[in-house]
Amino acid sequence: GALDAHAPGAASEPVLALQATLLDDALSSLEDGRPGVVDLYFVGVAGDATVDAFRQDVEAAREVMDERWGTAERSVVLSNSPDTLLAAPIASVSNLREALDEIGAAMDPDEDVAMVYVSTRSEAGGALSMRMPPLELVSITPAMLRAALDDAGIRYRVVVVSACRAAGFVEELADDDTAVIVASSSEGAPSGCERGSVAAAFGEAFFRRGMAKAATLAEAFESARAEVEARE
Repeated sequence: GALDAHAPGAASEPVLALQATLLDDALSSLEDGRPGVVDLYFVGVAGDATVDAFRQDVEAAREVMDERWGTAERSVVLSNSPDTLLAAPIASVSNLREALDEIGAAMDPDEDVAMVYVSTRSEAGGALSMRMPPLELVSITPAMLRAALDDAGIRYRVVVVSACRAAGFVEELADDDTAVIVASSSEGAPSGCERGSVAAAFGEAFFRRGMAKAATLAEAFESARAEVEARE
C-alpha cells in the first residue's frame, strides 16, 4: 500500500539500531533450564523475506511449541520479513549464533534440548537462503549450523529444516544426540520449493499436526515423516 513506500528499509539506520535492541530483548528474556526437568528451547528461523509463507510457518510453529511443549519463556524467532523489521530480530547467521550461544548458557546441557527450525528456500548446493533485501546475508550451510551448535555447547539437538534439497543437514548433523528432520531429502526441486508451498505444507504436517498432537518428540517425528513421505 501507500504506507509501504514510507516504511523504513532493512538497511536504514533506525532499523539497524533497533535490531540490536530486538535481539538483546529476545535473548535476555530466555528462562534458565530447571534442575531435574527436561526443558525444551526453540529457535525458529524464517529465512527469505521475499516469500511471506516462511514467516507465517515459523510463527505458527513457535505457537505450537509454546502452547504444547512449554517453550513459552524459552523460544526465539529470527525473521526476515518487511512486516517484522521493527518487531523481530532478522534471520542472519550471526543472530542465529548469538541466539544459540545464549540458549547454550541458559540450558543444562546434560538434560535440556534445543530445537532449531529453519523455513526458507534452499540453494542449488543445499545451503539455506537468508534473504532480507537490500542486506547481503550469508546462507546457512550444514557445517555452519553444526559449528554454531557445537560452539554454543548444546548437546541435545533437534534440527528441523523445511526446505527442499536439505539432505546435507542430515548427513552433517545427525548423530546419537541429534535428531534431524527435513522436508524433502530428494535432490529434485519441484516448483513448490521456490514458492514456499513445500515449507508451508511440511511445517503444517510437522508442527500443527505432528507436534500439536504427539505425546513425545519421537511420535511427532514419526507422524510428520510418514505424512511427508506419503505426500512425496
